[in-house]
Amino acid sequence: MILSNPTKKLALRIVSEVGFDQRIEGFRLRERAGILPVRLYSFSEVVHFLSDPFPRIDFQGLAHWVLDVMQDPELSEMIRETADTEASDLEKANRTLDLMGIRLVQAKKIM
Repeated sequence: MILSNPTKKLALRIVSEVGFDQRIEGFRLRERAGILPVRLYSFSEVVHFLSDPFPRIDFQGLAHWVLDVMQDPELSEMIRETADTEASDLEKANRTLDLMGIRLVQAKKIM
């Protein structure tokens, strides 16, 4: 789970918000409210979302978003590998949270 240090350009994309057309959507599960859609406009919002007790997101779609919007092929491939495992969605969320959290810390250090 070792990620190389991001470039300054990549770090800037990671700490910035994206536009409406580049957002990614997920869902939170709540006992009384049920399924709540969540629109995410930044890398840090995705990290925060994944730390929710019951996050639901298309992990392949997230890998695609990280590749196309964030332009981070290294992280995208690691998320894709996690998505392809037989692990539960909660395990995938925790693994992805770890990876994205590491990348966010790296980006904030550079900025």
